[in-house]
Amino acid sequence: MKYFQSALFIILFFVFYSCQPGNNSNTESTDIANPEVDEVIAPDTIPYSKLSFIDSISTNPENEKAPVAYYSETWIIPESKDTALNKFITSSIINELVFEAGATHIETPKEAFDESKGWFFNDFTDLASDFETAGGFTSETESYVEFNSKKLLTLSFFTFSYTGGAHGNYGATYITLDLENHRKLQLEDIFKPGYEEILTPLIEKGIREHFELEESTPLEQVLFEPTVPITDNFGLLEDEILFDYPPYMIAPYAAGEIEARIKYEEIKDYLKEGIRF
Repeated sequence: MKYFQSALFIILFFVFYSCQPGNNSNTESTDIANPEVDEVIAPDTIPYSKLSFIDSISTNPENEKAPVAYYSETWIIPESKDTALNKFITSSIINELVFEAGATHIETPKEAFDESKGWFFNDFTDLASDFETAGGFTSETESYVEFNSKKLLTLSFFTFSYTGGAHGNYGATYITLDLENHRKLQLEDIFKPGYEEILTPLIEKGIREHFELEESTPLEQVLFEPTVPITDNFGLLEDEILFDYPPYMIAPYAAGEIEARIKYEEIKDYLKEGIRF
């Protein structure tokens, strides 16, 4: 529901933004400091703020009806007293939001925004001749803190994009960071060998709950296949692990984003020693 509301807000925002005079000729990015966060920062957690960037480009700034591309990102900015920890969290976010292998030259959110925005605007410019006098490209990414503890930090990144066609695309990606060892957790770091045996039926159970399906109803009634793959798009939360499947990954677009949630109590015997939440 949170991401559905986010997508609706994004669409309304860009409709409003595109109607403002002069915005279509804006080619300079805007930094918007946002001190408000989604939660009260509790003791023994990572303090943070949010920083937003937005930019747009028009195929013809003098024509208010010319196609326009909008690009925006909202970043989590860690504000721990531990500078090395802040750098690790920021570089982990950069690795998620900048889709370039080995982008070691990028060190700040602003540099990452400019890099991704440049690719997006280049694609728009290359395809601009295919657009009518109205319409264009849109991409908006919002970052959320899903779980914040002294040892673990789980973040999600929700992106809505429209690059032509019948509808836009959207989806969330999750990462869980081990703050003690400065690493992004993989399933193999959390579970003992052979975890697939227990996770697969529990994920399928979670998907049945998501769709309110009876045990006797075949999964392929709502999914592409009768079984569900274990995805590496997961996040550790306070009392459960969440597996997220964006539209088209295992089901048609109309099925929306699919979540399977598994309580730690159900999998405690399969967790590696030393995994602490």
